[in-house]
Amino acid sequence: MKKSKKAAIEVSFNWIFVLIAGGVILLFFINLVGTQKEKSQMNIALTVKTELKSIFTGATLSQARQLDIDIPKTTLNFICDFTTCTDFEESDTPSCYSEYSIGETGVNEKTPAQIIFAPSELFGKKILTWTLSWNVPFYVTNFLYITGTDVKYIFVGSSDSANNFYNKFPEKTNKYLRTPNLAPQEEADGNHNFKFIFFDSDPTTFTVSDEIISIANPSNINAVKIDTSSKQISFYYFTDDHTFELEDYIHYLTEAEAYAAIFSDSYNFYKCNLQKAFNRLHLISTLLKVRSETLYNDPQTPSRCKGTYDINNNGLTTIVENSITFFDSNILQISNSAQTLSISNRDTQEKSCALIY
Repeated sequence: MKKSKKAAIEVSFNWIFVLIAGGVILLFFINLVGTQKEKSQMNIALTVKTELKSIFTGATLSQARQLDIDIPKTTLNFICDFTTCTDFEESDTPSCYSEYSIGETGVNEKTPAQIIFAPSELFGKKILTWTLSWNVPFYVTNFLYITGTDVKYIFVGSSDSANNFYNKFPEKTNKYLRTPNLAPQEEADGNHNFKFIFFDSDPTTFTVSDEIISIANPSNINAVKIDTSSKQISFYYFTDDHTFELEDYIHYLTEAEAYAAIFSDSYNFYKCNLQKAFNRLHLISTLLKVRSETLYNDPQTPSRCKGTYDINNNGLTTIVENSITFFDSNILQISNSAQTLSISNRDTQEKSCALIY
């Protein structure tokens, strides 16, 4: 009887040992799989980062170019914080806290001066890029716009402005033109990010469809209103009460900025990248101002040309002074002076003088 009891204890102990050993082995393989998966995701993220850096750099050098790019299925996050931006009054090399990152891998690429307009989050296996030059009135830089196949753009309006903006918008995006009475019936169509672009109607009285509300987070539903007569953009966010509320408004100089607002998820993101653009505008306009002053003071400059080089009259001084900080009143000042500068530059051409820009 004692022998039988001892054997039973040994059998029980053996089973306990087997279970413990099996558990340890199982945990080892689970950890191994997890580690390999993490390594694989990290390798993919590093590959995507390298490819995107090359693509984005190349895209910014090409004007009016559209590209659709296949990438491994992943999430891209874009950040640009206006409150972190510095300008030429604060630094010789102004910048903003700005980056794009790949999923939750921790892999990111800093973009302190690169001007990129994109949703805060993109998910999928394809991204679309588009570039437009920014001329004020001289060439300053290219704006790079980025989006994905999971973003739906709904242009709401029936005016010529609505049609023009819709027609110029990249063909391969999920873009739709709707009249104000049909837009509230818009379906999700499998998308999770929605941008409404208004022209003729008030976003605060607009009703978003229940289907879109049920599928998207409020942060992924936003709107802008573009008033082409006053050249003003109004930014709206979507509330928990399922209505659009005005966040802020700003004037714009060119259509490139209006498209930038369409691609941006928030006013903060838009302002951040426009501050980068203003930093570049300030740098280039300062160089042009020096050149214009030099031509004005050069004794060999023909008298017929001198008037066009007067920086106090040709608009350059005002552009330099108002391009330090991205601010609405500065935009209005630059807008008027840009027209003056354009006329002065045309005059130099007609008088066979050296061009201002």
